[in-house]
Amino acid sequence: MCLASLHDEPLQTYNISGKTYRCVYGKWITAVLKYDWFSNQSAYCPYPEQCLVDPNGNPNNFNKPETYSPDPSYAYNNPICINHSQHIFDHLCYNGEWRTRTRTLASVLLNLTTTANEFTLLCDDFKTTLPEPDLKLKYIQGESLFPAAPPTCFNFTTPVPCVNNFCVLKFIDSGKEKTLFAVSLNKPINDSEYSFLYALDLPTTYCDNIVDFDTCSNDDRIWYNPHLNAVFYSKQGITMRRGFFSRLFNIFKSIIQFITGTWKPKTMLGSLVNLSSIEIHQNYDALFIAKKDNKQILALKETRANETYIIARLENITVQLCDSFKNMPQTFCNATATEQTVLSFNPDVWNQLIKLTPT
Repeated sequence: MCLASLHDEPLQTYNISGKTYRCVYGKWITAVLKYDWFSNQSAYCPYPEQCLVDPNGNPNNFNKPETYSPDPSYAYNNPICINHSQHIFDHLCYNGEWRTRTRTLASVLLNLTTTANEFTLLCDDFKTTLPEPDLKLKYIQGESLFPAAPPTCFNFTTPVPCVNNFCVLKFIDSGKEKTLFAVSLNKPINDSEYSFLYALDLPTTYCDNIVDFDTCSNDDRIWYNPHLNAVFYSKQGITMRRGFFSRLFNIFKSIIQFITGTWKPKTMLGSLVNLSSIEIHQNYDALFIAKKDNKQILALKETRANETYIIARLENITVQLCDSFKNMPQTFCNATATEQTVLSFNPDVWNQLIKLTPT
């Protein structure tokens, strides 16, 4: 038992017999250092299943994601930490680690392709995934609050869109080619002003009364999960399993190690590239997977406050990427007889990767 609770002191710990602990509401808790979703700041949360939002936030706003603002002038009122399964925009807290809702949607879509020999999955912003979107952009990116201002869906000074990145899957289902997309929402699905349902020409009440993962109004074109506030949509209709969204898939666990294998990229001076921060903080917000028989492309991108990293693995693909990327700044490539592996901190590499086909 302990007395001086540190729940509202995210930087304080006790060292007892060489181990680090924190006193939280009268109980000793092993101290687990947490990082914000950009890996810029570190501190401690009261409980290990929580995720760090802002160490300088308001201790009265624990587990209140709705109090968060991206504006620096508002930071004092942000929650210090939020709980497992809570989210702020695309950032999802999962067992004490930051993921993205986009990553979670991608794993669910991949679950639909377990028997498919050919499919493509691209998760990225709407301009990349929907080059000529037939959706109404107001309900995707928001509106400009004044002339020349970037569009936004909120009253923050920092622009925030109405929805996050789209995941678009093209695959064969029951002998028919299908295209469907999934997207997580930053506004309530029944929001009177910015409901994403308006983009689909549907009323704001269309997905009312859904408790778990299910169709909206018995319409198999659109499925909704209220826990993630996410929509799955296909004009051709989707066959999915009701309620299966209650478990989050770990399909991307240790994926960095899978992509790189034993390859250790080196700089031009011969020193090893430090992959530790990439391996520890896997908070992907863009993804590309293409498969045809034994040919496969797997690429991931994560954007942080001060850098973007891209990592990719190609299997049995004829195009010689390492030759193309030989003079590309901040890019490392390795090739064997059947595999090519790429690590890059250059955003231009991503645009080239997502144009590839598994041939």
